[in-house]
Amino acid sequence: MTWAVYLNETPLDSIGVWVQRINSYTAAPSREYPTLALPGRQGVVLTADPSMSPRTVSIVCSVAPSGASISARATTEDRLKGLAYRALIKLVVDDDVTVPRQIDGVCTACEVTTRQHPVDAVVSDATLTILCPDPTWYDVTGQVIGFNAAASQVPLGTAPSGGLVRITAPSWSANVVNPTLTYLNAAGVTVQAMAFTGTLTAGTDYLEVDLNRQAITMTSSGVTTNAISWLTTGEFFAVDPMDGDPLNDSYPQLQVTASSGTPSATWLGVRRWL
Repeated sequence: MTWAVYLNETPLDSIGVWVQRINSYTAAPSREYPTLALPGRQGVVLTADPSMSPRTVSIVCSVAPSGASISARATTEDRLKGLAYRALIKLVVDDDVTVPRQIDGVCTACEVTTRQHPVDAVVSDATLTILCPDPTWYDVTGQVIGFNAAASQVPLGTAPSGGLVRITAPSWSANVVNPTLTYLNAAGVTVQAMAFTGTLTAGTDYLEVDLNRQAITMTSSGVTTNAISWLTTGEFFAVDPMDGDPLNDSYPQLQVTASSGTPSATWLGVRRWL
């Protein structure tokens, strides 16, 4: 088994920093439920859906550069702190068992302690504390899933995903009029349908639905314009593993149809894990 941790695309072992453990790496993020106490009743009632708290990850390391000298240790500590205190941390964990997973955050603390008096120490210990506003880990490679009037499953992790859907009018098709993007559960039952009013010219036009930013654009002959007005019914959605059974390889599905023409579509996104 191999194990690697990357900080802003730099593997820590390449600079002489060796990861001992990552606290909270395998823990699920905590959830908070709004509650209300009612007079005359025991306990509380739940008043809304839960919210997911940000994740805090602690990386415990040994700073032991190959030079085995005081100056090499001090230089490596400076480099580690420089990597950690950049604006955005990209932490990638590759344990050679699951697919490499990434999480983004900011470093809120970098504690360094030498194992001997600083004037004698050639090795030190470091702990990085990283605050991740989005507590989910995601697949570093991403996925591209094609679908059309025949619905296709979207493989997921254990957390909902957004993604980008591109609906096209293939060159071999007639113009696509009034396309509809449908999100179904694993059993084929419609969960959400986004109906659009407009025409995509075959071979030149495509419609993009950004499920993350809740935006819609239309590109015609290389010119992109805002197309939120195309949406006539339906709402943006997340592709949710709760609409399937990921442990048994059963996933929610996407489908695209139109009142005329033969649309095709792709979903570009990443799997996410709690």
